[in-house]
Amino acid sequence: MNRAPRTWLAVGLAALLLAGCSSRSADVPETFAETDRPAEIFPDYSGCVIPPNIAPLNFIINEPGEAFRARVTGADGRRLVVNAPSGKVVWPLKDWRLLVAGSGDRSLTFDIFVRDRNGQWERFQPMVNWVADEPIDPYVAYRLLGPLHNIHHEMGVYQRCIETFEETPILISGRQTDTCVNCHSFVNNRPETMSLHLRSAKGLAMLLARDGAVEKLDTRTARNRSPAAYTAWHPSGRVMAFSVNRPELWHRTAGLSRAVIDRDSNVAVYDVAADQIRSTTQLVDPDYLETFPAWSPDGKHLYFCRARRTWDLDAAGPGRDYQAGPGLPPDYEQLQYDLARIGYDIETGRWGPMEIVLSAEKLGRSICEPRVSPDGRFVLFTAVAYGTFPVYNEDADLFMLDLDSGDVWPIEANSPRSESWHAFSSNGRWIVFASKRRDGLFARLYFSYIDAKGRSRKPLLLPQEDPTFYDSFLKTFNAPEFITGKVTVSADQLLRMAESEDMRHIDAASGATPKPLPAPPD
Repeated sequence: MNRAPRTWLAVGLAALLLAGCSSRSADVPETFAETDRPAEIFPDYSGCVIPPNIAPLNFIINEPGEAFRARVTGADGRRLVVNAPSGKVVWPLKDWRLLVAGSGDRSLTFDIFVRDRNGQWERFQPMVNWVADEPIDPYVAYRLLGPLHNIHHEMGVYQRCIETFEETPILISGRQTDTCVNCHSFVNNRPETMSLHLRSAKGLAMLLARDGAVEKLDTRTARNRSPAAYTAWHPSGRVMAFSVNRPELWHRTAGLSRAVIDRDSNVAVYDVAADQIRSTTQLVDPDYLETFPAWSPDGKHLYFCRARRTWDLDAAGPGRDYQAGPGLPPDYEQLQYDLARIGYDIETGRWGPMEIVLSAEKLGRSICEPRVSPDGRFVLFTAVAYGTFPVYNEDADLFMLDLDSGDVWPIEANSPRSESWHAFSSNGRWIVFASKRRDGLFARLYFSYIDAKGRSRKPLLLPQEDPTFYDSFLKTFNAPEFITGKVTVSADQLLRMAESEDMRHIDAASGATPKPLPAPPD
């Protein structure tokens, strides 16, 4: 994986890691016994719908044996066979591409052969996958962070080419900067315009990358003393909606080890052209917590989550700026968020009526992280027993809401452990999400095909060149976003601006102290 410039030692270590992997100088054995079950492999790539442009699905054969071979057969009869001395099956990239490209909307069959100590070969039951016609967006951006509670030393946002194994940094925070890098967002899955938020001892800021240039912005104003957090770009690219949150991390002595409470939150819009932040009373209601904005693809509605706050806060100044209370509220585990939406006119900046799309009472769960499908028909969201931070809760599942029929259901790609942080591909046929299904500790990225009825298929783990990669990689994947190409500004540009003192205050004249906002249009 290409995370930073490598030394010759690193190259040598990488070569050792892949030693014993597949070679093409092989064919399947002529004689073999049949086994009445499929082989145990990791990752489990059997029975999936896969994109026609995905990198090779390399895997390791977890069966006892002295020798291993694997064959993949496309629907057109084209075959690819590899020899895997240690059980690591690594398909040649170029040959894989040719084979899968010729299997669109058709099956792809894997055969696995294992030789025992007596020299007898056996073939396991074939594994059959289906290659979709619809491609997946070629890149996914995500955050990588190590095991942490409230202290971190390095984290970063990376971009991975889904069609190959190339991973490159978008922005890395090292020990010298001690900066939390988070909440990256793009316009319509396009890499040309990106926002990314920074949190550090040096201050709070948003990086805005457009047209090859980067700005550093202070999104705090007299109305919102906390900076922008969860961000959603309007499909026009002219405005972005963002939440203002006051999260607190708590540790428990029993049960779930961590809990995050959002003391106070609201939603606002940054008008990029006018360089102003504005909102409406329906998004900053003092009796409610509003968070997780998401635009409809036509830009006429802003979806968000809201819950009535059940605890008191001590006001510390104007503009809903509050101090934290004396501990975790005793009724926090009863807090559940509804899914709401409000009308918006991009030309006038005026807001329409607000409505509850799906109530937590009806669902029986708290609703978080809504995303609207590109065709505007479905809303994919995370549902959890309470609160608004599902990544720590094993009961967190992904749900699909059909806006036409009102039907809502847990998607078929769920597991017994936490699923969260999801996004649609630009064609709406694929989702990516973070799941802790393997060990309950580290979140990994999974892709799932979504059909025209909103139903999901068995998810597949983000492929790696070395199929044993996940056994030793001690970082968690977080906040994936599909993008249609590489980010157009360099990591060096972003890092220089992140470390720069040159920060512009939004809604301030000539860099002056932020002034009070004008009354929001209603």
